[in-house]
Amino acid sequence: MFLHYGIAVIGGLAAALFLLAFYVFRKNMYAAAEKGLSVALALLSAFVYFCDYDALSRLFAGESLSGAFCGVSAGFICLWLTAAGGIFLLLYPFFAEKTVWAQPLIALPLAAYALDAAFLNDFIAAFCGHGAGEWCYRSILIAAQTGLGFGYSLFALVTRAGRLRGTFCVRTLFAAVGMLVCCLPHYTFQLIFDPRRYTAFVKPFGALHLVYVLPAAVIAAALWAGLRKRDEAEKRAVLLYYALAGLYGYVLVQKMPLFRAESISVLPLHLCNLMMYLSPLCVAFNLKKLYSFVYYFGILGALVALCTPIFAQEPYTGTVFYYTTVHYFRHHYAALCVPVAAVATGLFPRPRLKDFPVAAIIFTAYFAVVLVCDVVLVNFDAKVDFFFLNYSFVAEKLGALGAFLRKFVFTLKGGGLNFVFYPLYQAACYVAALAFGLASGAVYSLLAKLRRAVKRRSAQHSG
Repeated sequence: MFLHYGIAVIGGLAAALFLLAFYVFRKNMYAAAEKGLSVALALLSAFVYFCDYDALSRLFAGESLSGAFCGVSAGFICLWLTAAGGIFLLLYPFFAEKTVWAQPLIALPLAAYALDAAFLNDFIAAFCGHGAGEWCYRSILIAAQTGLGFGYSLFALVTRAGRLRGTFCVRTLFAAVGMLVCCLPHYTFQLIFDPRRYTAFVKPFGALHLVYVLPAAVIAAALWAGLRKRDEAEKRAVLLYYALAGLYGYVLVQKMPLFRAESISVLPLHLCNLMMYLSPLCVAFNLKKLYSFVYYFGILGALVALCTPIFAQEPYTGTVFYYTTVHYFRHHYAALCVPVAAVATGLFPRPRLKDFPVAAIIFTAYFAVVLVCDVVLVNFDAKVDFFFLNYSFVAEKLGALGAFLRKFVFTLKGGGLNFVFYPLYQAACYVAALAFGLASGAVYSLLAKLRRAVKRRSAQHSG
């Protein structure tokens, strides 16, 4: 119990003293020190949340757990607010001077880490699955994260207090609400509604499916309306926050436990899962060539996934309030809305058809990597089926044609492993994906031309 609080106090003092040293003695390097501390804190948080299962997720998955869970609600709230505040703290030193209205939001991570400190034992118990008197490497990291985050955000608030006067506005309030909504954990509804009672299944093209698909259009429209007249820094900051919130929600459910065989099948090599990592990279570092791949293949993949949901075969998966159902749709919202909003708001220029060869080359490299991973890694984890190249899930949807394509099998053996190829089926998947990507690009170009024509017609009538 006292060990965790001691680590938190040491972390808070270390963060404050580190920043104070630069603020007093090397003020010209203070901005770089803040950025370095933000990135280090983000990496620490990513390791805590991503690299092993957490008790809170397993509790909502319905597994029987040992340990003290009287503080589940407190742990849940801490996790939620820490995510919202932690992502903001990562972006804060990079955008604080460019988005003055957002500077008062430094109070959010300060409040979040203060709450973590107040309920540190409950937070650790709800996340690590043991009582306050026990400890493990993750409980130590959570305590360190709490102290570092609190010390950093408190020091940033104190040093900027004089500049915050008059900066709070309606946009700040909307941003705070948006940040909290973006980071709401996927098992929120399950905390309120018991999935054993609410067992309605989200069937493709049914009423519940429509309810889950519509938010994608609402999010894209809201991002466009809120950002289209803002400067580049604001567009990048908001889209990056939403992209990172989507990535956080994805990894909170899609764990990759270290040194375990089951980590292999959850590698982010499915197209939409990969987009959760590529979208924030493109937005953060302005990677326009990589963005063309996201634009031509990511948007289409996310749209297809939203329209034809695929749920794992687990109890309650696919029911209306179950956390994996919410997870499936919400992470596809981010995969779809970030690239769409980036082009719609003008942050990225709309890729033209002449940019498609670059996207096709990147897709070819991706496909080659996925094919090799599928053929090799299935020997270690039978669930491996990246891009649906190993098993017949997609082929079954094609009926006789799919069965025909899967008939051609080529097997190699070596080192005690079997390497099974379906050359005709896998080649067909590659060609079909390229064709769909090219067709989507043509549709995007046509829609852009129609939009320009409508604007010209409106201008002529108004003139």
